[in-house]
Amino acid sequence: MNKIYVIFSPGRTGSHIILEMLTGAPKGGLADACGFWLPADKQHLKDSIKDQNVVIHLHDFDDLNIDLDVDNTTLIVSLRKDLFAQAMSLIVAQTVNEWNGKDYSDKQVTPVVFDRIKFISIVRQLSNWKSKVDLTRYKKVVT
Repeated sequence: MNKIYVIFSPGRTGSHIILEMLTGAPKGGLADACGFWLPADKQHLKDSIKDQNVVIHLHDFDDLNIDLDVDNTTLIVSLRKDLFAQAMSLIVAQTVNEWNGKDYSDKQVTPVVFDRIKFISIVRQLSNWKSKVDLTRYKKVVT
C-alpha cells in the first residue's frame, strides 16, 4: 500500500521546505514520494495516488476534496507560534509578490506599507486557522 503524506498549513510556516525534504526533486526525498501542491496539481494527484507514495501540500483542506485512506495517511500540520511574525511575513510577501527564500543580497531594500486593518484581519485568520480541520479523524498526525 502506498503512503500518503498531507502537509496542511497556513502560509509562511516553512511547509514548502517540508515538502521539498519529503519529495526531493521531482521524486524521492525522505519519503520516496512525488509531491503535489493543491489546488494546482489536483488532476495529476488523482492519477498518481494509486501508483506511488505522495506528499500533498495544501493551505485549505477544501482543496483536497478526495477520500484518503486514513490508515496510510500521515497528516503533517505546520504551524508557526509567532503569529505576528507570520502575519508580517505573509503581508510582505503578498505586497511585493515574492514567496520563496531567494537570495536578496543584490536587491534594493524598500519599505513596505500596508493597511493596519488588513494586518489585524490576517492575524485573526491565522489564529483561527487550525479549527478548519478535524485532526481527530487522522491516526497519524505530526505537528
